[in-house]
Amino acid sequence: ALADELLQQEAFFRVGERREVGNVFQGPQRIAGGVRFAIEAPHAEEVRVTGQFTGWSYDGLPLDRDDDGVWSCTIEVPSGAYEYRFIVDGVWVKDPNNLESVVNEFGQENSVVVL
Repeated sequence: ALADELLQQEAFFRVGERREVGNVFQGPQRIAGGVRFAIEAPHAEEVRVTGQFTGWSYDGLPLDRDDDGVWSCTIEVPSGAYEYRFIVDGVWVKDPNNLESVVNEFGQENSVVVL
């Protein structure tokens, strides 16, 4: 039973894996209206983004899911450098599509966006 449960959750744990992205930057992108944060998590029930721009609030900012399982939101953030993480179904994860990161005080990596 445990093995079956783990196999069902396997796709969820792939969120943190890095895929080959070629020469295209896939992290947060500045667009009209702010900065777009996005993460592919087709099996997730809820995704949020949090970081220095939210005071590291656990509530963070909710992302909306599209039909392909990509979660995204656009927020206005002043110019500067910010550390952030996604919260996927309650699990804090580094942005798998952003190569820029720093180690935090807990020994984990926070993603970094510079605007």
